[in-house]
Amino acid sequence: MKRLLHLLLFLVPVLAFSQKYGTPLLRYYSPSEYKGFAQSWCIAQDDRGVMYFGNGKGVLEYNGKTWRRFATKQGTTVLCMVKGKDGRIYIGAENEIGYLAPDSTGLMQFVSLNDKISEKENKFTYVWAVHSTNEGICFVTGEKIICWNGKSMSYFLPQKGFFTSFCANNSLYVLSTGVGLMTLKNGKLEFVPGTEPLDQVSVRYIGACDDKLFIAGRKGVFTYKDGVLTPLLDPKDETFKLIYKGTLLPDGNFALGTMNGVLFIVNKEGKILETIDESKGLQGKSVYALYVDREKELWLAQENGLSRVSYSSPVRILDERHGLHGIIRTILKNDDGFFAATFQGLYKMNADGTFSVFNNINNGANVTVPFQDKSILLSTGEIGTVEIRDGKMTQMNTDPYVLSMLVPKEDPGVVIGGSIGKAYAFRKSGNSWATVATIDSLEDEINSLAQVKERIWLPTTNKGYVYSVTFTDNTFTKYKLQRYDTLDGLTTGLLEVYGYNDTLYVGSGTGVLYFDEKQNKFLPSNWHWKISSMDPPGYAYLLKVDPMNNYWALTNQGFGYFAKDTFVNAPFRRIGFNDYYAIHVEPNGNAWLGGTNGIALYTPNDSKSYKTSFNALITRVVHVNDTLFKGTYFNADGIAGLEQNEAYKFDFKFRANSILFEYSAPFFDSEERLS
Repeated sequence: MKRLLHLLLFLVPVLAFSQKYGTPLLRYYSPSEYKGFAQSWCIAQDDRGVMYFGNGKGVLEYNGKTWRRFATKQGTTVLCMVKGKDGRIYIGAENEIGYLAPDSTGLMQFVSLNDKISEKENKFTYVWAVHSTNEGICFVTGEKIICWNGKSMSYFLPQKGFFTSFCANNSLYVLSTGVGLMTLKNGKLEFVPGTEPLDQVSVRYIGACDDKLFIAGRKGVFTYKDGVLTPLLDPKDETFKLIYKGTLLPDGNFALGTMNGVLFIVNKEGKILETIDESKGLQGKSVYALYVDREKELWLAQENGLSRVSYSSPVRILDERHGLHGIIRTILKNDDGFFAATFQGLYKMNADGTFSVFNNINNGANVTVPFQDKSILLSTGEIGTVEIRDGKMTQMNTDPYVLSMLVPKEDPGVVIGGSIGKAYAFRKSGNSWATVATIDSLEDEINSLAQVKERIWLPTTNKGYVYSVTFTDNTFTKYKLQRYDTLDGLTTGLLEVYGYNDTLYVGSGTGVLYFDEKQNKFLPSNWHWKISSMDPPGYAYLLKVDPMNNYWALTNQGFGYFAKDTFVNAPFRRIGFNDYYAIHVEPNGNAWLGGTNGIALYTPNDSKSYKTSFNALITRVVHVNDTLFKGTYFNADGIAGLEQNEAYKFDFKFRANSILFEYSAPFFDSEERLS
């Protein structure tokens, strides 16, 4: 295991943060990756999980492994798509409507519905939207609405023209120029009473919001119920003046995409909860479409590429985008705020979730701990160990290698510090500090400290030793030192200590050990950190027990926690940190995890399920040089599905056993890790 740093973890006070800090995990797909036009206009996902995007002059198909682009019958730009109740993906383009279906070889293609349109109504320009409603599949153009019920078409004309359209609660809503909002019911287009003002709002999104409609436009955000249109924002507010599309999110909030590349997350009251833009890592510029996939994550079709925002994931990242630079050494909270010590300095979190350098500390920190209300104790290689209080620094010690610190339970005015080959006891008297004891001959660097009852435990980084120090008087000047090594049950290499419930635990290269006082030796522990049950068993470091009685550890199977007998690490697999060095867990379960690339904030939720099944798809079958199958099974109605039909059941003689199978899995949480 690669461990660049060795540090002490501290149990720190509760954080009372409620807003969403950090940025969700983002995945950007560039045009060079999918080999299509830069602009994409719409998104859909079929029942197999395969993704489709309306791209310049055609459709992009993505199965989690390969991209494919194919054209409509007329080769026009695909502007809208939706999955119908029958499972088909319906398409709207320029003067062209249709759906996707596989041909006889299983190759997905566009099937036109233009021949189903009457000659009288077959003249229209752009199909701006298509919706799956109780009235059928409704294609909305500026000139008319064309509805397909699977057998025949029906048509609805405006007084002047149609503008934007939406589907909420399976009903079609459309803005009719000069009129207001209209809805399609029982084969008739009806005016929605009280919506006349919407004709001037430039509405870009309408969605279901409890028993109301949530309406967002460039000139206002409203709710609507029973003839009453209620503004949620000041009419002069221009926050959403560039809004283009919106969608409902799994948690009941709404995502609003804009023409200047900003993604707003707003609640039911229209309040902005979060802004994601280029400064937060969002690429691709203007947002033309939004779509929530079956894994409850958010896709964006953009001016230059595609993006997937892991909105429902419980993990968010705070890093350089938020003003936090360097590998995280320690995390702490005191009465003065939330702090992170890194290789590049000491940072304090601002009210908006960004970080600023604190007290001009721009040099690498070894360790930092809270001390007496608003004080912070800090060790750096440049200035040694200091106390920072009310902006003033007081020198404690000049040793540049103090790597760990601990405040003993017996005396809150004393600090124990672990260095290279030695340890110290510092005492504060008035406004000054003194070194009251120096413990020499420790032979190695002391990377962490723990107290269990009257003993202070000091492990080493390389030697495989753990020292026990017992101070024999209340002045902390006299002590008894005892060394434990492999003869006492310890393993060689890096050791880290953690005290919990009057028991000393040791993280080691072979799992978790505990100290048995009766036998005066270290024994393997598998009570809570069930490392030995892993396949294969391995190391365990960064031990921590949180308020929910979860047992955290960094293991050879990744970073996570044991909840009873289950190791939970799925939420952390995509974080991308090479290593972890600090952890703080709040009483509500929120965990702040410091690592090589910043802080990962873990907020447990019910939105994201890591048990969502996905399908392995056979995408091509080749026999000798003949392609027998091109990727899509279908039923008797020609609708794509997962069941192999009779058309693709082949018999081969034994000697004809040279067959190539290609496959994929439409799973998009780090699809590059699927093999």
